[in-house]
Amino acid sequence: MIIEFTIPGRPQHQGSRTRGRYGGTHDDNDNLAPWRKDAIACALEARPPDLAGPVFIGPVSVCALFVFPHLKGHYGTGRNARILKESAPYWVTTKPDTDKCQRALGDVLTFAGIVRDDNQIVRWEAEKVYGDLPYVEVAIAEAHRPRSTIPSNILSTGANP
Repeated sequence: MIIEFTIPGRPQHQGSRTRGRYGGTHDDNDNLAPWRKDAIACALEARPPDLAGPVFIGPVSVCALFVFPHLKGHYGTGRNARILKESAPYWVTTKPDTDKCQRALGDVLTFAGIVRDDNQIVRWEAEKVYGDLPYVEVAIAEAHRPRSTIPSNILSTGANP
């Protein structure tokens, strides 16, 4: 079984929790809570309706595409203000860190009952890219043990590792 869904809006990250002046804790990212609420709603829509417990109880593989909006400097100026420059980057190499985006998504999968706990995620494939509209595209599937731990290119050439 594969569960796929899209979360509209700017991807959010889950950083560290900060202890406040009077001992309480809060997330470093103020935008996390509203994004998480929307993300959980999207994940719940993708859930099979007839299941009572978590969808996956064993190891899972998660593929996530985190799409961030292009920055103003990626576009031309004047009459070309709506045209993306050829030099505009494809990959997002700035904050937030990919692993912090994954952490936020892992918690969403747990809260939505897709997985029992995010420690079931044994394989991540995550990318941060720029796009016209911000969103997160997610696919979750049961993880299967690979046939071999030797890279396929070594097996095909007959070389000894």
